[in-house]
Amino acid sequence: MTTHTKNTKRDLTLRVADVMSHEAVSVSANATMSEAANVLCSLDVSGVPVVDEMGYCVGIISTKDFAERDRNQGPVSHGDEGENDDPFTPPSSRPPMQVERFRKNSVRVHMQTAVQTVSADTSVVDAAKMMSSEHIHRLIVLDETSRPVGVVSSLDLLKILVNEISQ
Repeated sequence: MTTHTKNTKRDLTLRVADVMSHEAVSVSANATMSEAANVLCSLDVSGVPVVDEMGYCVGIISTKDFAERDRNQGPVSHGDEGENDDPFTPPSSRPPMQVERFRKNSVRVHMQTAVQTVSADTSVVDAAKMMSSEHIHRLIVLDETSRPVGVVSSLDLLKILVNEISQ
């Protein structure tokens, strides 16, 4: 019984850094959804942080966003993916001051901008509470400059629970 108590106390002191993925994989906000899908599939993950040109986390893209896109747009025509390719050409319907225009099928259009983040030294208990209360499956781990350094997922936290139960 004493061993179990010690393990539980040790697990309560674990930090996100102890369990997160340390691969700082991200997708550019300017990438196409097809490029994002390739990243998700090649890594066998369901979501990654989205970064701007400076590497700051500006959103998250997940398989849920693909489902939402397809639900809202119906069948996707791959022929329109390159539409509005030039972000510096102002459309005639906008004033010349607005020169930024995004592809209809860019990550920026479909990503979630409300991102739950933590630092690497956040306790796993606090991370689990945050994920549970927000009904989310991953937290983006940011460094002190707000750049992603990893992801902690619900599966990462579940591994801790399974390890504790099986001891």
